[in-house]
Amino acid sequence: MAITKQTTVALCPDCEEELNFSRTTPKVGQKIVCPNCEAPLAVVSVRPLELAWDESDEFEDDWDADDDW
Repeated sequence: MAITKQTTVALCPDCEEELNFSRTTPKVGQKIVCPNCEAPLAVVSVRPLELAWDESDEFEDDWDADDDW
C-alpha cells in the first residue's frame, strides 16, 4: 500500500484561483496572499477549507463622505 500525501485546495474568494496547501497544514487564522490577484486572505475554516479576506489588512477610507468629487 502506497502512502500519498493529501493535497488540500481552497479557492480565492476574489479571483477563484485554486490555492494548493500540499506543503503545509492550514490553520485557522493563517494569513496568506493569493499568488494570482495578491488578495490578502486568512484561513477561516479547515474542514471544509475556506478562505476569506484578511480583515486586519482592510482598506481604510481616508476621505470624508461629505466631500464632493
